Amino acid sequence: MRALAGAVLALACDAERAAPRAQNLSEREIKAAYLFNFTRFAEWPASAFAEPTAPLRLCSLGGGPLDAALKQFEGKSIRDRRLSVRTDVGLDAVADCHLVYVAESEAVRLPAVRAIADRGAMLIVGEGDAAMERGAMIAFRPVERRLGFAVDLPAVRRSSVKLPAQLLALAVEVRQ
Repeated sequence: MRALAGAVLALACDAERAAPRAQNLSEREIKAAYLFNFTRFAEWPASAFAEPTAPLRLCSLGGGPLDAALKQFEGKSIRDRRLSVRTDVGLDAVADCHLVYVAESEAVRLPAVRAIADRGAMLIVGEGDAAMERGAMIAFRPVERRLGFAVDLPAVRRSSVKLPAQLLALAVEVRQ
């Protein structure tokens, strides 16, 4: 798994050099590894957790093709917390999530997720430029022969979640 996450970051940094290590990964696995890495590098305020040992929750809204790939990260340690992966969550459970992935098939629900996110520290990740217009803070998008991501930095800042400069440097676009 560490190799998977490392290969994905390497892909983002240098697609040509990393291609041999990651050529056997499916798009689903790459997206799942990106989501895992977002949880590893983002910093949530202490107030985002009910207690110091509470898990960090990565959720997939409505279920979808990434669910099986995301499950491999269940229980992994992230800054003294365990990662809890919840798949096929509904809008009623989104408020308990720290990172919510919204598949393209669920994009019409992005404004509702954003309204919930505005009440707490949550990252919302979607698909394509339209996702950012509907409320996603990070959006996957294809770039040449690889998968990249864009960041809506003002939206992230409003959520009280901090993204380090190293992660922002990997983005294909950072909206100011």
